[in-house]
Amino acid sequence: MGLYIRKPYAVIGIFCIGLNTYWSQFQGLREAVMDHYGKIKGLLPEDIHVTDAGLVDNYTAAAEANRTFVEAGVDLIFCYCATYSPSSNVLPVIHGLSAPVIVLNLQPERSVDCSQTNTIGTWLGTLSCAGAPEVTAVLKKKNASYGVVTGAIAGDPHVISELHAWCRSAAVAARLKRGRIGMIGHPFNGMMDLYVDETKIYNQFGIYTEFLELHQIKNAMGEVTGELLEECRQFIKDHFALTVSQNAREFEELCKVTAAMISLIREQDLDAVAFHYAGETQGEYKDIIGPMNIVFSALIALGIPCCVEGDIKTTIAMLITKVLAGCCATAELYSMDLENDTCLIGHSGSSDFALSDEKPVLKESEVFHGKSGKGYLTQFLVKKGPVTLLALSEDGEGKYRLIAAEGESIPGDILMLGDTNARVRFPIPVREFMDRWCMAGPSHHSSMAVGSWVDMIRKTAVVLGLELEVICP
Repeated sequence: MGLYIRKPYAVIGIFCIGLNTYWSQFQGLREAVMDHYGKIKGLLPEDIHVTDAGLVDNYTAAAEANRTFVEAGVDLIFCYCATYSPSSNVLPVIHGLSAPVIVLNLQPERSVDCSQTNTIGTWLGTLSCAGAPEVTAVLKKKNASYGVVTGAIAGDPHVISELHAWCRSAAVAARLKRGRIGMIGHPFNGMMDLYVDETKIYNQFGIYTEFLELHQIKNAMGEVTGELLEECRQFIKDHFALTVSQNAREFEELCKVTAAMISLIREQDLDAVAFHYAGETQGEYKDIIGPMNIVFSALIALGIPCCVEGDIKTTIAMLITKVLAGCCATAELYSMDLENDTCLIGHSGSSDFALSDEKPVLKESEVFHGKSGKGYLTQFLVKKGPVTLLALSEDGEGKYRLIAAEGESIPGDILMLGDTNARVRFPIPVREFMDRWCMAGPSHHSSMAVGSWVDMIRKTAVVLGLELEVICP
């Protein structure tokens, strides 16, 4: 069967604009435009669904393209400015749609050979930039979310990189629009920065919150199949450094909880999980709570972000970085080292195998600090190199916004308490970073990913229609 892996996908709309009166005036121009258009479609990644509305060169064609995109439920629209076109070939296409529009300001070649371009028709066949400002002007007047990709169709790696990046950002929107978060328990009592209105979350992102109970996990534990259970046993043995003193019963319960969570995720069609339980853990739920950090680490590896303390906003931030970077982990600012201008950043609980080249260290804790119960901690040793923080915040007017920063995980002492944490240096002094980060108003959690992802997050903010504040660089 194979363990559950959720693969994001995006529905990408694409159309080409031109002026219909040109076709009879300049022989071969329409054919040249469509040839260029076909080459652009060939540059798109394979892991998307493309909805092609074709050539739009008049109002009737624009209205038909609109119906095509509405029916397909597109997450993002590419508009190729093949030659000059009036903006009336664009606005009717996107009427009533919330998907962002990416204007493809692409020439067939990197430069125009003026000595060989000796007719207006030939010139129009290599022209693209004249129409782009008109398109962006009307998108601005419409208050639409939009972006621009400028370059050449042939031999331009920047264009390919940009097209793929926009498609990956659209995959974030697709995952959220068609997604479901499983909320098990409730937010940590008193952490008012974490509290959310699930209806507002749905209205902004399209992701639905499904409230679940611990007894559903318990019931699923009694129904897991032998095949799924064996797959979980092997996964845990392969991925964790099982050096803690475990008896056979504890290991079997760990595998059962993992299999039960996978079954529940499949049954509920979940994309992510937020979890916090503050009740009695000495009774029937003890075997569920104790191994949950290991279970959630396994789920994150399988594509299902899991956030502790019932933090739905950070669950969404983790989902964003998991799709963009293939990596996510709950993170908070642990400790400042003012002498060495660094900050320890991490969090207790689950984490992501993609953070580390090593198997995580498991520790048994007699107490989950600030919470009830005891069990396993998973400490992942974060790779050295660039890291990105992403927080989803809510302002005083109830608007959601993204906050991002890039730093570098560097060698140095870290806390060996069983929590994943890294020593991070930012491109600005740590005092200044702390001031800027706090003044931006994030909650005390964020998502951490390895790599530099701020440029991708900028595109994702456009796709999601969110304000983004970049703290650094």
